[in-house]
Amino acid sequence: MSQIPGTCLGVSGFFLRTAVWKNLSDSFEHFVCIDEIRDSSECTLGTYLEKAMQILAASPCPHWVIGHSFGGYLARLIAQRVKVERLILLSGLVVQKNQSALEAYQESGQNFMSQLCELDFATEQLVLKNRKKFEELNFNGVLNWPQDSFGNTEPLSIVMNTANVISHFYMPTDYVIPEQDQITDPNIQERFARSINANTIRISGAHSSPLYDIRWLKELVKL
Repeated sequence: MSQIPGTCLGVSGFFLRTAVWKNLSDSFEHFVCIDEIRDSSECTLGTYLEKAMQILAASPCPHWVIGHSFGGYLARLIAQRVKVERLILLSGLVVQKNQSALEAYQESGQNFMSQLCELDFATEQLVLKNRKKFEELNFNGVLNWPQDSFGNTEPLSIVMNTANVISHFYMPTDYVIPEQDQITDPNIQERFARSINANTIRISGAHSSPLYDIRWLKELVKL
């Protein structure tokens, strides 16, 4: 597959950072990821979205945005604010109007946050407390994933703040569902996809498999 023209912004899931996008980034002429700024407790939902919009405004068109897991929530917010050619969610969290990301997790019955991370009240950050379990759930069956793809914290405000989701917003969206996902039940993902009228693509693999087995992208580009 030749490189896709324009720019792709990758928006990572919880505790994942730029290195996790290596396989996908090679598919685009230009690829950007700004998720290292989430290592700072000073990062807010507003500052994150502003930075993402600045980066895309300075990058060649057309613009793609791909959000993985929690990053699906952020990806949709970005796509509501800038012109995007294509929006793709990989096991992506979908948040409804007047919901925070935390409320969306709770409503959908996902409890992995309480199992894998804890709140540091002093720094107002979520801290990854069980990296081994996190790796198992994300990368089960994935070979040669980069060990430097992790951040240790996420700013609490980016999870707790209620987003200004535009209720009438719609754009064509593809949603990739890994069928052996142990973090977000595939049935929940199917429900997320239906709620935004997304085209669903099912693949074999774990929660982070779509970042590494990119045959789904090659098929999309053919369409």
